[in-house]
Amino acid sequence: MTEANDPVRGRDLRPIGAAEYQLRLLVESMVEAGREEDEIVSAVRAADDRPRVLIAEDETLVRMDIGTVLQAAGFNVCAEAADGREAVALARELEPDAIVMDADMPRLNGVAAAEAILATRRVPIVMLTGYHYGELIDRAFAAGISHYLVKPLAEGEIVAALRAAVGAT
Repeated sequence: MTEANDPVRGRDLRPIGAAEYQLRLLVESMVEAGREEDEIVSAVRAADDRPRVLIAEDETLVRMDIGTVLQAAGFNVCAEAADGREAVALARELEPDAIVMDADMPRLNGVAAAEAILATRRVPIVMLTGYHYGELIDRAFAAGISHYLVKPLAEGEIVAALRAAVGAT
């Protein structure tokens, strides 16, 4: 088979873990069996015991880096939001196990988004900020966030904070 007609060559492939591979097999078998989408989604959620995390960060590269770090650490990044309003909508729709949220986002800042989310459902929120102190952090904790981290982040910091947040629930 030549590279031109090989469906795998020429694509950027990333390694996947055993859990993700098993989930892909589950989905493929259910699709082949003609199962409905809702049934497939329910089966995948039931089979995947990794904590489901929503990432809300307006900087695309930062959001992608966080997702890569969390996936490698064993988390299931269930969705990504680029602004506060999208974060609120996705949190209500998907009910993640935890949220990583930037404090400074367009359309609705992270603190206001956290307040909106936590008004309807208790979920651990790890807030990311560029500030070490101040009113923003006080407001974030008053809203009910579980942790905050100051940017720039070390990979281990975000994983540890998220594990602590998820473990505390």
